[in-house]
Amino acid sequence: MGSPVQTLIDNADYEPVPPAPVLSLMDRCDRCIQRAWVRVANKKGLPLQFCAHHARKFEASLIGFAQDTIDETDNGFSRDK
Repeated sequence: MGSPVQTLIDNADYEPVPPAPVLSLMDRCDRCIQRAWVRVANKKGLPLQFCAHHARKFEASLIGFAQDTIDETDNGFSRDK
């Protein structure tokens, strides 16, 4: 039998809280001054940030470059989808 706290957690009826965005209002696209919604990094960790428009525009090129990608365009706030 688990602890009372674990029992409450296991039996709770709740929606999980979505993770906080990684990119903030201060992060800007490397091609223009719009808010960055996508961050890609290569194997060496070199990050590039793009607005949704430029992320779509350069998507084919970024596929071979990107080792790690953070895409927050689907969070419901990006206006240039």
